[in-house]
Amino acid sequence: MPGISAYETLQRVMPKEEALQTVHGYVEHLARTSHKQLAALLHIPGLYRLVPGVFVKSTRSVFGPAAGFAPKELQTGNGVWRVDMMKCPYHDTCAEYGCPELCRCFCDSDDISYTGLHPKLIWERSMTLGRGNDHCDFCMKTIK
Repeated sequence: MPGISAYETLQRVMPKEEALQTVHGYVEHLARTSHKQLAALLHIPGLYRLVPGVFVKSTRSVFGPAAGFAPKELQTGNGVWRVDMMKCPYHDTCAEYGCPELCRCFCDSDDISYTGLHPKLIWERSMTLGRGNDHCDFCMKTIK
């Protein structure tokens, strides 16, 4: 909601595309900061191995149906977290408020935050609701 409010407010004083790029830039900045912090933490030897399991637990506790998400677990063990997200409140809210293009900012922020965190961690995603697909395909896995 704050992102939508900022986007709508900025459109009153600048073109829509410029407003979108401004919000995207802010969200990107936050994601890059998050990436730096997570990558620094993962310098602790062996800690990277815990990341897929942390994603499993956080998906189940924070990104579940009670929060408006609909995760479909595909693999949640042996160093792999693979989930298809069939419903996302970021996507639904942006669409409801007439700004579906804004949701891509949040999809991009995941990719910025999690890509390249550690040489033995792989973040993969080829589809998102916010980019026009019918679901988001999330995967975080360790390289053995």
